[in-house]
Amino acid sequence: MARFLASLLTHRKQAHSRMVHLIRGVLHAGNAPRTDSFQQSVTDFRSRVSSNESSQFKPESGRYHLVVALPCPFAHRALIMRSLKGLQDAITVDYVTPELTLEHGWVFSPTSKSGIDYPSCTRERSGLEPKAECLYQLYQKGNPEFTGTISVPVLWDKKEQTVVNNDSGQIMEMLNSEFDEISQDSSCPDLFPKELQAEITELNDYMADNITVGVYKCGFAQSQEQYETLCKKLFDDLDKLEKRLDGQRYLIPYYPGGRATPCPTLADYRLFTTLIRFDIAYYLLFKTNLRHIRDYPNLQGFLEDLYSDPAIASTVDFAQIKNGYWMSMNLHSPLNPKDRIPLNSEPFLPKGPFQRRMLGLAEHGGKPAADGTVKGAEEKSKGAFVRKESQHRNWIKADGSTTFTPEAGRYHLYIANGCPWCHRTALARALLGMQDSVSMDVLFYSRDPDRGWQFKPEAPGCTPDTVNGGMRFIRELYEKENSAEKTVSPAQA
Repeated sequence: MARFLASLLTHRKQAHSRMVHLIRGVLHAGNAPRTDSFQQSVTDFRSRVSSNESSQFKPESGRYHLVVALPCPFAHRALIMRSLKGLQDAITVDYVTPELTLEHGWVFSPTSKSGIDYPSCTRERSGLEPKAECLYQLYQKGNPEFTGTISVPVLWDKKEQTVVNNDSGQIMEMLNSEFDEISQDSSCPDLFPKELQAEITELNDYMADNITVGVYKCGFAQSQEQYETLCKKLFDDLDKLEKRLDGQRYLIPYYPGGRATPCPTLADYRLFTTLIRFDIAYYLLFKTNLRHIRDYPNLQGFLEDLYSDPAIASTVDFAQIKNGYWMSMNLHSPLNPKDRIPLNSEPFLPKGPFQRRMLGLAEHGGKPAADGTVKGAEEKSKGAFVRKESQHRNWIKADGSTTFTPEAGRYHLYIANGCPWCHRTALARALLGMQDSVSMDVLFYSRDPDRGWQFKPEAPGCTPDTVNGGMRFIRELYEKENSAEKTVSPAQA
């Protein structure tokens, strides 16, 4: 985000930019010069993590560190990939304060210049000694002669004490493919498959120029005429994406490994990080106000579909997105002269049944009907929620009439705190004082839309699987029994 604002504001006639930059390692206010001799210096870090023998940066658990700003859509891309690929333990992360500062740019502090506290923001933990107070100090350490704007995301090498890469697209690709050997979630497929790379890249380039950058072009237009032209162009391109998603779940049909359900690609997540910010930031601040995203049924459904994945939702902080944009824009131009943060809501206002998950299912073709429902959905629910009966109905009995007899330490419960049926069994176990007799693991409260109940031990109140080899999803337990069921709470002997 910082790098793009720099390119826009270079051409503004009314005021200079106030985003910090380095010239040969020395801090200056404003953006780096773009036309003088300093432009010949290396302005970006473009190294790659690779398992190739010749690579300086090998994929190693604990070696790399991400620095992100939660308001920034470009930094958000890297954070999403880290979460999807289960790299939370392998790659540490710092969250800079969401409000840019005039003197130092991005800073490491849980308290902002406005006095707002951000508990999730962290002190610098990159291994730098002495510890950095500002992001530009990592750039100085990585290259004492660096010339350029200080931007996020940053992929930092704690071992070599240098910046590996600060390009969000390249960081996404590296996290997608280069850390598979140390990933905690082997179920996440390749999101940039070779056979689709050309199509994904072409679509990414189109969306970058017309959507992701398009909102900024509107916000920083230099005249009314230019603004109107750019705004109409932006919504023409949103209309095209709305039409593209009519009848298909994601931007590009992709069925890895013969899966029956379609899978997102890098292109979907790049679009997500712009759409999630649109209604709560761009609509008012950048005056991209011909329509909300929630006025587009397919784009809004697409947004909700991806957000329903806990791995994605955990990377979104609506408060920091709003505060970051509305409190930082005055460093560049008087878009919000009184530092007022609007009270508009989060961007999800569902207007009807959520049907997008049915799109693309191989069993019924995934084509929506005229009423907005999807063929095949009615066979599954008959218009109302029906909880299926469990296929497993064995009883534990003390009279010896079954093979399951009550024995301390023999049985184990799997529950999810978000499930009322699970809650019943957990209550009974606690009330009867059976904590020592029947062990228990707690799954994440929200189901993955495609893979069902999942273990997320990093989430508060959740545990890893402790008895079946560290499963990631409860469906793995049922698959061992050749069962298609995916529910909780199973008790296992």
